[in-house]
Amino acid sequence: MKLQEVIIHNIRSIQHTSFQLSGYSMLVGENNVGKTNIFTALRLFYEDGGLKYKKDVDFPKFAKDDESWVELAFITTEDEQDGLKDEYKSKDRILRVRKYFRSKEKDLVKPNQSNIYAYESGELSNNLFYGAKNVSQAKLGKVIYIPAVSKTDETLKLSGPSPFREMLNLVMKRAVLESPTFDNLKTAFDAFNSDFKKESSEEGLSINSLIHEINSEIGNWNVRFDVSVNPIKPEEIVKNLLSHHIEDIDLGGEQINLASFGQGLQRHLIFTLIKLSAKCTVTSVAKRKDFDPDFTLLLFEEPEVFLHPSQQESLHLSLRTLASGTSEQVLVSSHSPHFVSKQISHLPGMVRLSKDNGITKTFQVTEEVLSEIFDENLGLYKKSCDCLKSTQISEKIKEEIRAKGLGEEKPNPAGKLEEEALKYFLWLDSERSSLFFAKKVIVCEGASEKVS
Repeated sequence: MKLQEVIIHNIRSIQHTSFQLSGYSMLVGENNVGKTNIFTALRLFYEDGGLKYKKDVDFPKFAKDDESWVELAFITTEDEQDGLKDEYKSKDRILRVRKYFRSKEKDLVKPNQSNIYAYESGELSNNLFYGAKNVSQAKLGKVIYIPAVSKTDETLKLSGPSPFREMLNLVMKRAVLESPTFDNLKTAFDAFNSDFKKESSEEGLSINSLIHEINSEIGNWNVRFDVSVNPIKPEEIVKNLLSHHIEDIDLGGEQINLASFGQGLQRHLIFTLIKLSAKCTVTSVAKRKDFDPDFTLLLFEEPEVFLHPSQQESLHLSLRTLASGTSEQVLVSSHSPHFVSKQISHLPGMVRLSKDNGITKTFQVTEEVLSEIFDENLGLYKKSCDCLKSTQISEKIKEEIRAKGLGEEKPNPAGKLEEEALKYFLWLDSERSSLFFAKKVIVCEGASEKVS
């Protein structure tokens, strides 16, 4: 499952906007245009880190109605469609859900429910998506949010939710899913689950004897009581069994407080975990009977911070590799023209933001529009090729076409398209990518590339 479209209505600086997402997408624009507000809207949908909607902070004063919501459209796999409830299935495999934070219909927004509603047969339903709050939230995956700046101990703690713990969970999960050692651990738990019930204390008390006593008391109800030990999960290893510390080599390996280090260390640790996660590719995914997708959306603010250009390039490649999998997706915001230039190979994955009278606007070149642009660039080439093949065009005109290099006897549109794409790579280098962060851009015709 991957997130395909985001629609945000009346949240902070966003009145109403929609944009499409690729596996790896990027939000760009100058400061204070609303990039963080888009991240916040997505985090509010998932209640990431316990983040809750607050009217005084999150509902904009310019709102034209009393509604506030986020709508997400997911493209699902065929197996996921099979596991969906019938009312949520669709021929295009799109699962569309909306979470309300405010609504004129009071029954849509209540404190002890998910407030998430799905489209059924193309229409938004008034029935809660999968009913129970904890069930509906779990059905749509989770978010890992890495802020641009935060306290080091908050970023790197394992005792509670933190970017480091969530990324470590992701790496651990990828590393152990097909690990023979982890299989042995699960086998040991199965054996423990079977044997510990039979073991007796010095007083002759055992789990089995307790179960027997309880069942003898409740037998009249035709029910049976039993206990079992749940198998350990990779995320539980990180949460409950794993601890970490930093040692100072110059002090003979003495443990030192993480808070004594700055932002550079925490960002580099996150950077390292992302690289490791990209390397640990899960080769097989077990088919699930019920709809329970393993989906993670990584929201990364300014990933280029504290990284020199070569590291930025390495991080970009790692993020793209991570996003190419079946269960992870990446959305970053960036202030670095160098980092943005690495995304030029996939222009539809770029969302440009600006602010007009305090309202955030989003702009995007979609796949369809980009194809039209490429087709227009190839138009003259295709027409010239058709002229060379035509029997009604004089040889003189054909010679003129050949002389100008406009056509070929055996046209190669794919090759020509590759040549056209090369122009985009040359045009949008790291220096020119600064145009994504400017209010106004001057295009100068001629040999000069800069205007002072």
